[in-house]
Order: sequence, then structure tokens, then C-alpha cells
Amino acid sequence: MMPKFRAFIKLENAVNPMQTVAKINFEKESVTIEQGLVFKFNDVELMQSTGLKDKNGVKIFEGDILKIINLEYGEETFGQVVWGLNYQLCGNYPAFFVPEFESEMNSFAEIFDTGNYLVEIIGNIHQDPELLEVTK
Repeated sequence: MMPKFRAFIKLENAVNPMQTVAKINFEKESVTIEQGLVFKFNDVELMQSTGLKDKNGVKIFEGDILKIINLEYGEETFGQVVWGLNYQLCGNYPAFFVPEFESEMNSFAEIFDTGNYLVEIIGNIHQDPELLEVTK
């Protein structure tokens, strides 16, 4: 499966800064978005798709801020989707996880494989960082 990406365009005059990536050119260090515009790596922040969707059918990407509801207890957790290698949070392998979600296993595995949680994207770290500040 070919990984999918979206790009946050960091330029101040970007009208719609969140765009779907059509092509990544590592030789030219550039990203082409679906509309055909090309940006240098320095002008974008790439975010990889998790391959999963929230309760509304919206694709979840790295950098998204999620509202996670425990269906059994009604508890809510808010957190950012992160990709990386974090031995404490997801074992000895690279994976997507939500650091704010406490789990004895990989947080994504618990959230999406157990059926005990409802997940909704409420924003992303680039356009809505205040959503995480409010939840701390």
C-alpha cells in the first residue's frame, strides 16, 4: 500500500493551508499538491495518513487532534496523533500513537481494535493548537 500524505502549507498567504499531496519529489525536495502547485520541503509540513477514519468517515492523519470517548465509562481524552518510535507508548517499533491516551499497549491498537472507543477529529495541531492547551 502506498502511504498517503497531506501537507500543511506554512506560507502566510496560503488561502487553504491544508492540502492533499499528489507527489513527493525527493531529488528536487518538493511537494506537488492535487491542484498542481509545487512547494519546497521547507514550505510544508507533511503528515502521513494512518489509514483509519473517525466516526464521521474522515481520514485520520498525523497531527490531527482527536476526541476519544470511552463508550463504557463516558470518559473523554483529547490528544494529537503522532508517528514515531516511543518505547514507553508503543513498544519497540515505529507506530502511530496518541501520547495523551494512557494505555498498556499501543494507544492506536487499543482505541481502534477493542471497539470500546468512539473517535472524532476535532482539529489539527497546525491550525488548532489551542485545542490541546485547553485539555491540559
